[in-house]
Amino acid sequence: MRKSRWLALIMCIVLMAAMLYGCGAGEAAEQKNSGSEAGGENSAEDDTKNNGEDGAQDGGESNQDNSGSEMVTLKFMGWQPELQIMNEKMLPIIKEKYPNINVEVEILEWFDYWDKLTISSAAGDSADIVAMDVDHIPTFQEYYMGLDELAADTYGNEWESQYNDGVLDGLRNVSEDGSLKMMPSDVTGLWYIFYNKSICDKLGVAVPSGEYEDLARFVKEIKAKDANVLPVAFAAKEDVNLGYFYLWLASNIDNGIVERAVKGEASFMDEAFVQAFAQLKDMYEKGILAEENFGLDAYPGCDEAFKNGKAAAYLTGEWYLGNYLMGTSLAGTPTENDEFGIVTMQNVEGGTTCMQKYASFGYSVSNECEHKEEAMKVIEEWTQGEAAGEWMNYMACVPAAKAVTVDMENMKSDEAKATYQKAFDDLNVNPSVLRSTLNVELDNKIGEAVVSVVRSGLDVEDALQQIQQTADSVR
Repeated sequence: MRKSRWLALIMCIVLMAAMLYGCGAGEAAEQKNSGSEAGGENSAEDDTKNNGEDGAQDGGESNQDNSGSEMVTLKFMGWQPELQIMNEKMLPIIKEKYPNINVEVEILEWFDYWDKLTISSAAGDSADIVAMDVDHIPTFQEYYMGLDELAADTYGNEWESQYNDGVLDGLRNVSEDGSLKMMPSDVTGLWYIFYNKSICDKLGVAVPSGEYEDLARFVKEIKAKDANVLPVAFAAKEDVNLGYFYLWLASNIDNGIVERAVKGEASFMDEAFVQAFAQLKDMYEKGILAEENFGLDAYPGCDEAFKNGKAAAYLTGEWYLGNYLMGTSLAGTPTENDEFGIVTMQNVEGGTTCMQKYASFGYSVSNECEHKEEAMKVIEEWTQGEAAGEWMNYMACVPAAKAVTVDMENMKSDEAKATYQKAFDDLNVNPSVLRSTLNVELDNKIGEAVVSVVRSGLDVEDALQQIQQTADSVR
């Protein structure tokens, strides 16, 4: 997902920011033109706040509902614009199940969200429940609770058995104290090729299979048939996103090399990283990674190009399954009746394909939350209950919890129904590697170096030395 350019700077001046915040500084500016590979349609704060039932008080204050139970107000803040579904379907389920719990929802754009979360967390004034992803847990872990004991107290001692194998342990490995800082909602993975079969059929081009040489064939034929159609959209404007893809290439050359290099057990100068640059440059020369892609971010760039028929395919992550295969973002677009499909991007060298697989999205509870048990009840419903089912079937996510399923009949087209299951199975079966280094500064440096090599002719050895120096400095 997109590089959070201001995150490091904000963390450096966070004490000053916290003072300003406490004195009544305004909320972080919203509607920045960003988006990210984790999702990103425009959404305004004024349109996404839900003030809940009449009579509920702000700031966690409470009164009583008609049954005499104490009314509790919880604040939730997130970034995914698709979380608008909370107002339509997920919050009514909470209100029916827990009449005494009122949830106020605030949805921000990607950059705005992390900027505001940084300031409010340090000031001790963040929302009670916040959306979290695995890459940001190391940055925010001190401000949010370890959830293991709280989950046992609220859900019972067997609560871990409700989640698919390995999901919780993978998250615990990310935090310094080994505790669970985020209750997972869904599991995601990279890389997938979404394609518009209707465009391919019109141009007389066979859809991509996911194999590298076939992808090169696909790009060449699309360009020959219609120069106005971008063969493969990719959010290369986001340096860090290209960096993630580069790390995927390296991991498929030597599984585990990224983790070892981060720990100092291997070097970023090792051959796998050199070969990954050679593969990336080959993709650039063959037009798979087209020059046009360096002007496209995930949203609105790639998303708009793909759903408006300007791109025949889109190389991205699993999280767009709902947008395209279920058609949740296609209404009113030129492609709303088109056939969309998906294939897994295969190892460039033809070997076993590793996937950057992780519990991408979930919920954390602030240390300052005054109603932790109620917050955990809400999170249980959002990750395991009926509300989770609404979310998963809207987004076509791969659920983290065993009880939540995705209905294949919700797929929009025959091509979607025919290809979704294989993509789902690949995510469950293929070897797993992390998407990032779990260090924002190092991830940013890798992205910057990769772009400089591909577009500006930076020497590969110089680029890898820069990356290694950064890795040594942040270790």
